[in-house]
Amino acid sequence: ESYIISTDKDFHDDEDGDVDLGITLDISLLQGKWYELVNTLVHELTHAAGALYYPCDETESIYINKSLEDLIKAEAITEEDKQWYIDNSGNLSLEEPKWKEFLKKLGAIWGEYFAYQADADYNDSVGADVYYDGERLTTAVDGVNEKQTIENHIQSSYENEPVPDYKWWSYG
Repeated sequence: ESYIISTDKDFHDDEDGDVDLGITLDISLLQGKWYELVNTLVHELTHAAGALYYPCDETESIYINKSLEDLIKAEAITEEDKQWYIDNSGNLSLEEPKWKEFLKKLGAIWGEYFAYQADADYNDSVGADVYYDGERLTTAVDGVNEKQTIENHIQSSYENEPVPDYKWWSYG
């Protein structure tokens, strides 16, 4: 069973213009090591996974059951919150504070913090945090240093990035 909440298009739009460009990667990645290219792809695919959190149909509605489960896994909401969203799914509007908070949490779950943590986890899987000696991989650092490295990078490189108010990093 899917629970539907109607919303406007502001929360799920592809800004490619007339042509869908999909995921595009800079050609300079071909000059580096293969795992640098894959690192960038992992990062961008994490952003693209936003479609799983905002799967829209032709009526511009989103199905929230998967989103709620993912937010529970991230410890962003409780089971009680989940039930509230399900019980009130037909009556929510963008004026409802709890609905706004839900959309903020969804936006953060596929934003830069999660995308950089995903590529940090990838770097761990190929040993880049131990063996890498280049400059391209921001998150090729020891696990205990990942959170601070990601925070520093985002704060210096991105304006207005929503900061998750729950545990988004892999290492405690």
